[in-house]
Amino acid sequence: MSADNRLGKGRKIASIILGALVCGFMWRVRGEHGFGSAWGLAGVFTVMTLLVFAFYGNRAKIKYELLPLGCITAFLATPAWGVVNGLAGGYMRSGAASPETGEELQYVVNGYHGLIMLIMTGFALICLYGIFAGTLFSSREYKFYHYAVYAAVFLAVVYIAKTTYAHYLMKLIIPEAEKNFSQFAVSAGFANAKQAYLKYFFNYSGLKKLLFGRAYAECVEHIAFASGALALILTALIAFRDKITALVSLVINIFAAIGITVSDVFLISDSGSRGSILFGKSIPAFLNIKSWGLWEYFTGFFIGLGIMLIIALLPDKYTAGRHYRNEPAIANKGIRFAYSLLLTFGFALLAVPVRASGLRIADFFEGLNLISESRNELVSYIVMGVAGVICAAVVIAVLKKNILDKNLPVPVRKKPLDFAQTLLPVYILIIFVIFLIPDGEGIAFIREGIKNPAAVPSGLDKANTFAALSAVISLLILIPLKKREKKHRKHSSQ
Repeated sequence: MSADNRLGKGRKIASIILGALVCGFMWRVRGEHGFGSAWGLAGVFTVMTLLVFAFYGNRAKIKYELLPLGCITAFLATPAWGVVNGLAGGYMRSGAASPETGEELQYVVNGYHGLIMLIMTGFALICLYGIFAGTLFSSREYKFYHYAVYAAVFLAVVYIAKTTYAHYLMKLIIPEAEKNFSQFAVSAGFANAKQAYLKYFFNYSGLKKLLFGRAYAECVEHIAFASGALALILTALIAFRDKITALVSLVINIFAAIGITVSDVFLISDSGSRGSILFGKSIPAFLNIKSWGLWEYFTGFFIGLGIMLIIALLPDKYTAGRHYRNEPAIANKGIRFAYSLLLTFGFALLAVPVRASGLRIADFFEGLNLISESRNELVSYIVMGVAGVICAAVVIAVLKKNILDKNLPVPVRKKPLDFAQTLLPVYILIIFVIFLIPDGEGIAFIREGIKNPAAVPSGLDKANTFAALSAVISLLILIPLKKREKKHRKHSSQ
């Protein structure tokens, strides 16, 4: 931080590099057992919010109570993408096994139709978080109910789209999805694909049992989510007259669309389908790798890069630090205590590592044959319970002392900037250690590596190697950066 509280070019560049590395690491981690689904995305955006706070948290607008909102957005807007990410490769999987063959079917599709769908998927992938990030830097003052308005607009548009026009748009964008599902929906007794979809509207698992039901549902959902993303930007512009939030959200959505699409090369590079967008094209050897993990890593890499880049490029009047006095977002100390306990710490900071540690430690014990497969779930719950009780006891004691007893405006005796700078490397390290806990397959690899060390480099998973290196490099940047920041501020106050 410079003398006039603006972030210098060096720190802005560091924030952009860290955004790419940290988000790439966390997005790859979310693909591992223990971190998956919406929980994994919650972890991603907890870290990204801490990163934003760590660099731009020296402003009155940045409050502790905003921290959980970053990962709540992940729960509200987590699409499915298991079929859509293969469409640009010129093929569509049935999702369910064929009754005749007992195997999954695969049909040729137009890869450029699939490419449009993948871009829409990326554009909507983190649209709610994009809005949240924008509000942190706009000149408009936001209350909790404003975020509820954004969420309500998004969900309303998504559900309207799912039940109405998304089905017709899909026929124009990727007719193969509608055609493939329709023939099996009709044979199952439905009038058409849309009727089958609406029948299973709240039963996604049931829809996936129908051939091509998953592909159809994903396409409908991504059109609906993309509509919701556009509605959010228009809401920021028209309803809230907030150009900064609209701009930040738009740029983040564009980076997410680019990231998920460019990274898709690692999923479709080996596709032999004539419909593939890569068919007949020469691909460099370093890109011609079939890897779901690399697709995940680089999707996160581009998203993190985009988030921190657009923030760094905002005018200093929106991002520069200010001397300010901490004011809580929630005045009532009882409500503030409950909010901090359940959401800020319980949900945003502790839920993901506690849950992941239980699941992965149980897998580790099973891999060592210390427990049976039938006991895996019980052991995971025991580990989660013990870790959860210990963490809860510490957090309750700290919050009680600071909020209930002393009525401080912050749950911890630090400004959000200092808290984020302290916690971010610790959180990354904890996730990294949990990520390294091996399951049965990992234990077998370690044992083989001990017998034949020369085979270890070639046997390492490339995506996990990228993720591990990103975590280590991030820590090597963050720790000395924090020390330098502390020394600079001490110097400036003298």
